[in-house]
Amino acid sequence: MKIAFYVPNTALAKVDFTSPAYGNPGSGAAEYLHVALPFYIADEGFETFIYAQETALMPKNITAVQCDSIRDAAIAAKDNGVDIFVFRP
Repeated sequence: MKIAFYVPNTALAKVDFTSPAYGNPGSGAAEYLHVALPFYIADEGFETFIYAQETALMPKNITAVQCDSIRDAAIAAKDNGVDIFVFRP
């Protein structure tokens, strides 16, 4: 199953999300959880993705896809055959 998470992180471009296991790196809780959840469930056999504006500092075991907006992320998720798309309205 493919699960994607949208992380609106334009204002958090310099926040290092590469190691969610060490805790929240100084972002808000919602943004941290949208990175931590795919990080942990990837170990459970799910194929996980993170769609975000800034992808350089995302966990290395997760496919991070650069998208400028939630609309772009939803379209990319559909094109990639994602089964579940998680976002924060």
